[in-house]
Amino acid sequence: MVDITVAFGDGIGPEIMEATLFILKEAKANLNIEAIELGQKFYEKGVSTGIPPSNRIVGRFPPV
Repeated sequence: MVDITVAFGDGIGPEIMEATLFILKEAKANLNIEAIELGQKFYEKGVSTGIPPSNRIVGRFPPV
């Protein structure tokens, strides 16, 4: 099983991610999917990057 992190984001992001995850599921991809939130709603709360600190993934996974 491969761990991946996905972000639905804003704009067309949610529709694209839903379609992508559907395809991966139908293909029986052996994935452990973690979804994180990011985007405009965080930017409007004062998070200038739109990515809350709890969702920054740099360094969360061991090197390949």
